[in-house]
Amino acid sequence: MATTAVERALAMMICPEELRPCIEGLGRIELSSGDLVRLCGITPRQVAYWAEHGYIPHETAEMGDRGRLKYIFGLDAVVKIHLIKQALDKGLGLKEAVSAAEDFIKPRVEELERRAALSDAELEAEIVLKLGRLRRFGVWLRDLRGAVFVRACQDLGAKNPHLPDCLSFMQARPYAVFTASQVATGLAERATSRPANELLRRLKERQPKVAAPPTEALEVRGALDYLAELGLVDRIVYPGASIYRYRPSRR
Repeated sequence: MATTAVERALAMMICPEELRPCIEGLGRIELSSGDLVRLCGITPRQVAYWAEHGYIPHETAEMGDRGRLKYIFGLDAVVKIHLIKQALDKGLGLKEAVSAAEDFIKPRVEELERRAALSDAELEAEIVLKLGRLRRFGVWLRDLRGAVFVRACQDLGAKNPHLPDCLSFMQARPYAVFTASQVATGLAERATSRPANELLRRLKERQPKVAAPPTEALEVRGALDYLAELGLVDRIVYPGASIYRYRPSRR
């Protein structure tokens, strides 16, 4: 069975020597119509119709026992069938779905073939270039995160003085979850200079706490919701209440 463009590109990709036979073997896989039915969840009639009209790639068919054409497929047919099914699920007609699948596959095949044609030195230079771009993007994301917090403080600093206190409270307790009322109570207790370990003990044991005024609790909830919208804290919504969690960013 002749290999397709995707399979040729995969076979030519640089890989460890011990894995090369596995990669090159992809081009020799042969699938029957029944294999496609089991792998892709379509009917035998769909397989025959799509192959007959050239919607899915296949090898030259041979005549079966019942006078029907017997098709042989490769892995590229499996990929295209799944893409066609996704497009059909979105409401496209069959021809439009096939066209959408081909538009998706074509640039990726061309990119694989382009990479396969590169020399080792050219491929290494391209990898180094992309790694540099990824590092610069990571620096930009860290700077953006800091800029977002600064903007948040500027936007709500006058209206909600609890914003920086809420974030510092959450940052001091990464991965712990709190309701807005617990954060408000924690800020109220911290304002009275109570030790942080006693605060955590009371929150854990659910002992009576210094209740925050209702207005202040609402402001704390507003600050936490705003921080969640900015992506600085996580908000998990449950029936009747929301809980908040701070997850440190990976650097």
